[in-house]
Amino acid sequence: MASGLAPSAPPPPVNGPPTAYAPPTAYGPPAAHGQPVAAPAPPPTAYGQPVAAPAPVVMPVVQPGLVQPAARNVIAVTPQCLPPGSILVREKYCGPVTHAVAIGGFFFVTCLSCCIYACPIDERDVYLAPDGRKYDALGALILS
Repeated sequence: MASGLAPSAPPPPVNGPPTAYAPPTAYGPPAAHGQPVAAPAPPPTAYGQPVAAPAPVVMPVVQPGLVQPAARNVIAVTPQCLPPGSILVREKYCGPVTHAVAIGGFFFVTCLSCCIYACPIDERDVYLAPDGRKYDALGALILS
């Protein structure tokens, strides 16, 4: 030996063959999606009477990408003072957020901040009458 150390002794023998980790097989193979899964039998109680197993559970399976919309009951109440044939639409208008952006933008880009009024940020629901007039949610006429 060039290093001057004695060779080390082999490790002591282990009783029996080496064991590898294996997952428990008491539960059996996995069930397919949406199928009832039976619980394993519980161990007997101290009195020797087995405990009743819980009922199987069936879980609904939702395919990824297939989202089912929730059913909603929506009751729309329209003001009675609207002209017949009016429809509810969402419109963009120059409201408080648009004005705040224009005023704040004035400090950075000066007169170019007025361009925000060409693309308003605020939105509201209005009733659009067949003759083109607009009414708010309470039925008041909106003067534009």
